[in-house]
Amino acid sequence: MKNIPLSWQIVIAIIAAMPISYIFPSAAAFIGELTELYIRILSLILIPFVFFTMIEVFVSENTNGVFSRLSLKSLTWFVTVQTVAVVISLIISGVVFQNFTISIENSFLFEENDYQKNFGDFIFSAIPENIFKAIQDNNLLAILLITFVLGILASGCKDRTRTYFVSFFSSFSELMQKCANFAAALSPFGVFCLVCKISTQGGIIDNFNRLLPFIIAVLTSLLFYSTIFLPLILKIMTKSQPFKALKTFSSIIFISAFSQNPTLAVPLGAIKMKNEAGISSKFCFFSFPLTSVLSFCATSIYLCVAAMYISKAYEINMTFSEQIILVLSAVFISAASFEVPLKLSVLLYPVLERIGIPVEGIGILVSCDILFSFVCSGLDTWSNICANIVIASSEGDNLRLIDPPDNASALQSSEVL
Repeated sequence: MKNIPLSWQIVIAIIAAMPISYIFPSAAAFIGELTELYIRILSLILIPFVFFTMIEVFVSENTNGVFSRLSLKSLTWFVTVQTVAVVISLIISGVVFQNFTISIENSFLFEENDYQKNFGDFIFSAIPENIFKAIQDNNLLAILLITFVLGILASGCKDRTRTYFVSFFSSFSELMQKCANFAAALSPFGVFCLVCKISTQGGIIDNFNRLLPFIIAVLTSLLFYSTIFLPLILKIMTKSQPFKALKTFSSIIFISAFSQNPTLAVPLGAIKMKNEAGISSKFCFFSFPLTSVLSFCATSIYLCVAAMYISKAYEINMTFSEQIILVLSAVFISAASFEVPLKLSVLLYPVLERIGIPVEGIGILVSCDILFSFVCSGLDTWSNICANIVIASSEGDNLRLIDPPDNASALQSSEVL
């Protein structure tokens, strides 16, 4: 198996899990319980990996305002790309829903206490009561803020102190990278268990007919975003080959999708960016974790289409200003989606609350959570990867994702000159 690329190992695991889930459902259910073990291994690595590698970058790199610049670029990507993507999904869902009759049925279960979170809950979750609570809750956004502050303070220490810091954090950073490689080696087993678990859970098939317009609208929006919009940005802004980038990071996308949490793939993605994409440490270990809690475009698209679907079901026509609020709410609330697994219905509650749509409509879409948390998690990671490729290219990194013929022709042109 060592000679087989990791992405192919994962594909083999997925293919092997499907017939086992169909033929031996009881065994598949038992194997699916082991999913928690793999998720815990990924969660165990996540926080120390981000903490040590980020501070190492802070104290070892010559800053010169580079981290402020990277943060600004990450925030710019978060606001602009996600807003455009959500607006496009708003248009697509409007066109799709015109061709279907949508109605509410009372057969859906809704417990308001399971979903009741307001906008402030997501904002203040970034500031924990103490660092140990943030570590215990795997609150990546809070850890990023704490690490950012500590890193800036450490980088301003005297040279002698910084030398000790570099030695200390570099040692632990190397250890965390080895832990990430170990987790990557376990990925085929983990994905096998995850597929078995997902295969034994139903729900969406029972309600497929009534949810068909919603499924079409979401999948169309996500397909346009992931296969046209993002590749076009990569091609224009970086000259990278989108298919080559997708092939390079396919294993990370698989892991993110089946674990239903994009942030869990951060350590594995950062290592692969450094080793296979030729991206420098300041992007792999600083920018990649940062954008991982911002770049949730697929989740934003889902929330927007879901809100539109529920409003149509209740025959509520949103005004232009309400649509603007919907877009902004979907974009910013999606940044709170670093949960295990991704709970889309929970995030939908404050979106509906902000625009005055009955929150009971969440019950319509509960059965879609498993399917679309799987899809959105994978595409959010793909979006995060694209964001970092664009940011690295804008900073002058020599990417290995340029097609060889382009490099050959450029070399030939330089020789002629």
